[in-house]
Amino acid sequence: MLQNKFNSQDFLQNVSNACALAEWKFGAGKGCKNMIFLTFGTGMGAGLILDGRLYSGTNDMAGEVGHVRIAEDGFAGYGKAGSFEGFCSGGGIAQYGFGSAKDVAAKESKVI
Repeated sequence: MLQNKFNSQDFLQNVSNACALAEWKFGAGKGCKNMIFLTFGTGMGAGLILDGRLYSGTNDMAGEVGHVRIAEDGFAGYGKAGSFEGFCSGGGIAQYGFGSAKDVAAKESKVI
């Protein structure tokens, strides 16, 4: 619909890849042959520019660094305890905050 209305060539892309492309074309990555753009939000992702092209991998999953497990246990990102995403995404930070609030409440309830 957009292509017809605006006579343009339009594409859909995940946020990490779209941000990497925008930064590479118009921002701090302009002129770079290789770069990475990290996103921290509801999830943890990365857009990769390699050899002057967006690299999305065989299954469009390149840059999905949030799924990498960095600890044996910890907060869960997409159900994987100890994942990078579990520690640094919005959801992971919320889990940490909720756990900290519960710990404070438990300590205060013991103080008389």
